[in-house]
Amino acid sequence: MSDKIASLVKLIEEPRGSIVLTGEFSCCDRMESINIFEVMGLRVSGSVYSKTKFLLVGDGYMQEKIDRALSMGIPVFTESEFWNAVDVVFPPNKN
Repeated sequence: MSDKIASLVKLIEEPRGSIVLTGEFSCCDRMESINIFEVMGLRVSGSVYSKTKFLLVGDGYMQEKIDRALSMGIPVFTESEFWNAVDVVFPPNKN
């Protein structure tokens, strides 16, 4: 597991704070993705601010959100990195 995925795993395991989404995600539409994140204990916000845990970037993202997150020292992850970390936190059931 990469250091970046390991750091994201730690962020997912701590249910405090909020995350911000930018762009579209291949797994589902925006409302479905928000519901998935909330079930995982991750609160979704529309704006990057000091208490944002991380920014999750999909296709067609807003560069301004990425720039703001980076300038504030907030980690930025791709959708692929996020799902890789989710597989570590919530391993798939292998029957």
